[in-house]
Amino acid sequence: GRPRRAEPVEDRRDRRCAETIEMTPASGCLVIMCGVPCSGKSTAAAELASALREKGIRVTVVDEPSLHLHRNAGYANGHVEKNTRGLLKATVDRSLHRDGPVVIVDACNGIKGYRYELWCIARQVGARSCVVHCDAPEDDARAWNEARRGSGGSSDDRAAASDPASAAEWGGWDAKIFDDLAFRFERPDGKNRWDAPLFTLRPPLRGFAEDASHSPGGAEGCRGVPGYRDATRAETMELCVAHVAGASDDRSSGPNAAVGHGRSLEPNAATQPSTLLSDARLRAEIDAGAQDVVDALVNACGEAQGGETRRFGDGCPDLRLRGCVLNLQTLRRLKRTFLKLAANGMARTSAGGDVRTNVKRMFIEYVQQHVDSKNSGGVE
Repeated sequence: GRPRRAEPVEDRRDRRCAETIEMTPASGCLVIMCGVPCSGKSTAAAELASALREKGIRVTVVDEPSLHLHRNAGYANGHVEKNTRGLLKATVDRSLHRDGPVVIVDACNGIKGYRYELWCIARQVGARSCVVHCDAPEDDARAWNEARRGSGGSSDDRAAASDPASAAEWGGWDAKIFDDLAFRFERPDGKNRWDAPLFTLRPPLRGFAEDASHSPGGAEGCRGVPGYRDATRAETMELCVAHVAGASDDRSSGPNAAVGHGRSLEPNAATQPSTLLSDARLRAEIDAGAQDVVDALVNACGEAQGGETRRFGDGCPDLRLRGCVLNLQTLRRLKRTFLKLAANGMARTSAGGDVRTNVKRMFIEYVQQHVDSKNSGGVE
């Protein structure tokens, strides 16, 4: 047979570049921290952010102090809590992009529906997501919170709200607010797509540490408070860092393995702005497209343009009159008939500009059929 022609070097280079771009995963990732109050979320978020920054990855931490919010005042009642969660979610929406940075939401995030809303934001931009659950027992978290409140810190966390760097020194949650948030906490479930992959920092496996400052699982930096030494914490954090960095191994196994969840979330119709036209706007676009053709033909007759062909441009076919006279009354009658046919047959699947262009083309073809029928002596 004939030898195959060699592919040009430029075409091969372009094809390789296109394949590389298509295979490049998204670098943006949403990390949702969750757990009962004072369970170690801020410590884990700081540890995760430090490990990612060491790899050269941009990290943005979204929490109440960074937004100059008072934790206790922000969750005092249902109304202000709704505003606090709305501000956190809006900040995540502005900060998260497919190409980075990594956004860590360091808040309670104990409501299942709220975690789903955050997951939808990640899916809308095509980023990845994961959930880190600080699974400390509620009684121990309450003891850590009481110890922090007894350490002399400010219970209204004004210093932490004005200076995010001092957020670990705030005076803890009010007892009433702590009990309310802990009671309404909904544990994440890795079987739910918005909670997967789920990385859990486990309860103690090696007993208590004498000083929480030496324990990697301590209670958010409270010195002098018994903390946890979790034997699986280092492995869990390593898996989480690998997933967030986009280097998770599908061959990983274990309860915290992110198998099949390293890929980016694909946006669907539910999270994309709709480009479909409403029925009222569709009828308006059809009427405007047909009227454009009528106006062009009337103007051509008024200016006494010669020739048997009318050109409309914009990818529309030419109209060949062949001696047929189209007055305004005839054009209006043709337009009324065409609108009835087009409104019943055209689906709402195109954007506004495409509908108008298609209507113009279809109406020109409809007028051409009328002209050809008149010239052949047929009846319309």
